[in-house]
Amino acid sequence: MKVGLVYKHARDAISIPDPLENLVYRVHPVGDSFCDHMYDFGRLSDECEKIYVTSMIVKSLLKASKTSITGPIAQTISAWSKDAQVMLELFITLLCQSQKFVREATKYVILFLVTLLQRNFEC
Repeated sequence: MKVGLVYKHARDAISIPDPLENLVYRVHPVGDSFCDHMYDFGRLSDECEKIYVTSMIVKSLLKASKTSITGPIAQTISAWSKDAQVMLELFITLLCQSQKFVREATKYVILFLVTLLQRNFEC
């Protein structure tokens, strides 16, 4: 899956190598004029996040294996072998825990930056 812009040079059909071209997406800074229109809508609960991650992983696995979903995702998973179910649960847990870690680490960085900005730009 490739999403986002990738620079390719058209001259003589020779591409200039782009080390980031295999990324799924890129993050670019938001312009100052757009900052007034940004809002924090919170996050999913841990349970909803796990359901969301599970559905994304199962759909991706089924797409990769060229298998269609014939019923609810839980029914599809229950038809898999026990080993596949254990591996799926492990992978889902790892992804959810990594998201939790990133959220916690980011929270402290943002708190530090807000404190620093307040200290340096007090009116």
